Amino acid sequence: WMPLTALEQFSGHEDRVSRFVLTLAPGANADSLVEALNSTQLGFRAYRSEDVARESSQTFVVISNFHKAISFLSILTGAAFLAAIVLLQVQELRRSLGVLRVIGISKRRIYTIVVGETILLANVGAAAGTGVAFLVSRLVNSYYRSYVDTTLSFSSIEGWHIALAFGVASMVGIVLGSVATTYLFKSEINEVLGR
Repeated sequence: WMPLTALEQFSGHEDRVSRFVLTLAPGANADSLVEALNSTQLGFRAYRSEDVARESSQTFVVISNFHKAISFLSILTGAAFLAAIVLLQVQELRRSLGVLRVIGISKRRIYTIVVGETILLANVGAAAGTGVAFLVSRLVNSYYRSYVDTTLSFSSIEGWHIALAFGVASMVGIVLGSVATTYLFKSEINEVLGR
């Protein structure tokens, strides 16, 4: 235990101790110590280290939520572009798919072809997006490491990010391919063949 006068002498400022840290003995109850210190009403407030860390990291939580919102909007934008491409693709292939239906190719096989192409297209987009993300991450890290003169990592792409990108791309591909094929199957054969 160190008296406040000793803390003042240590800091070199009288009546100006702004904060100090207490290390507890193993097995000591931090919550009861915080309550006891706060009940003394000596003009200071005691906090646990977890509380201080949580409060000081609120800015990073806000930034993280902002990044999640940007990611969600990027996924929606990518899905909209993919939907446009798939609809254009189905319109171009209408006659070919109509011929396949006339010569007896099953709807299931046509469905598998269209959905497979859509999934492939979506995953090509995910691969391109992942490549751009790796490039931007390296640029961010190299800039800020030289700016701040540190070896800290400011941007990282982990395995679960990549798995999420390809998982979302595949799901979007399946949904859009299914919708496009269902739209195609609802058309009459003559309409599909342009007659």
